[in-house]
Amino acid sequence: FRDVNRVGGVSWSESIVIDDHGTMAEQLAARNADQDRHWSDLVNSPDWGPEKGAGGFSFLDPIGFRYYLPAAMLRAMSGGVGESVLYKLTFRGDEFDQWKEANLSLLDTPQRRCVARFVQFMIASELEVGWEHDLIAWRETLASYWSRFLNGH
Repeated sequence: FRDVNRVGGVSWSESIVIDDHGTMAEQLAARNADQDRHWSDLVNSPDWGPEKGAGGFSFLDPIGFRYYLPAAMLRAMSGGVGESVLYKLTFRGDEFDQWKEANLSLLDTPQRRCVARFVQFMIASELEVGWEHDLIAWRETLASYWSRFLNGH
């Protein structure tokens, strides 16, 4: 994800405006207001949170999704909740799977392997703390899609 940027993609603030049915002018103003230049700027930023209620992953395009995903994964790994990214990475055989696959369309194979390893890490973390519900959810996420990217497959 090192060279990933969000040029031409929906920004996080813009996703909030989209969720609120804002105009195109409001969307562009929100996009321009986001000053981060690399996703790594967001990992420890108190001004960004992937778990906040409005906007977010549900309103990003594939460019924005790929841009914000590594920051959200690192947040989750360092103790952030991770529920929003968990939901967006879990394929359930429902009408949302096609939308989820479209949002992942820009991820290359190494990035998909990285996400699969992230899901494995989250499973190990949940095993360590003993949160059965979250453990089951992360295992479902791995089995639903991501396991195929492990071990060079």
